[in-house]
Amino acid sequence: MLKRRCELEDRLLDELESHLPREHRDQLLRDLLGRFERRDRLLEDIALLPFQEKRDRLAETIQLLPELERLLFEVVERHLVRLHNEGA
Repeated sequence: MLKRRCELEDRLLDELESHLPREHRDQLLRDLLGRFERRDRLLEDIALLPFQEKRDRLAETIQLLPELERLLFEVVERHLVRLHNEGA
C-alpha cells in the first residue's frame, strides 16, 4: 500500500511541476524532492532487510507522510489559487 501511495505522490508531483510558476516551483519542489528522496531511500531494498529493520524503516517513513501531504496540498492550493486569479 505504501508503494502505491509513493507512486501516486510521484505522479502528482510530476503533473504539478509543469503547471507551477517559477517563483513557487523552486522552493516547494526543493522541499518536496528532498523529502521524496528521503522516503525513497528508506524504502529502497526494504524487502531484503531483516524484520526489525523493515519495521523501523516503515515507522520512519510513516512519520514523513504528514509533512509530504502538507507540502503537496500547498503546491496544489497555490496552483488552484493562481488559476482562479487568472480567470478573475
